[in-house]
Amino acid sequence: AYEAATAYPTIERDIALLLPVSVTWQEVRDAAAKYNLEFVSDYHGDKLPAGKKSLTVRLRLALPDRTPTEDEAGALENSVVKLLSRKLGAELR
Repeated sequence: AYEAATAYPTIERDIALLLPVSVTWQEVRDAAAKYNLEFVSDYHGDKLPAGKKSLTVRLRLALPDRTPTEDEAGALENSVVKLLSRKLGAELR
């Protein structure tokens, strides 16, 4: 979907999550639909616990009237991780 450009810089955070292998990107996107998330990568390998995969998402924070602060970005990241933990069993990797 089209998003209008903002006059102020955005903050991006890449979040690596540990999820059950059965959880899809679509489920993550649907669970966090109110947030601006983008798929970055997923990893399946023997360095992860059995039955788990790593999914990296990019979180973008933009405000219409100013540049977001690092504290605001950190609080938003924590909110997303808590939401995905509750809904999908995600853990911060």
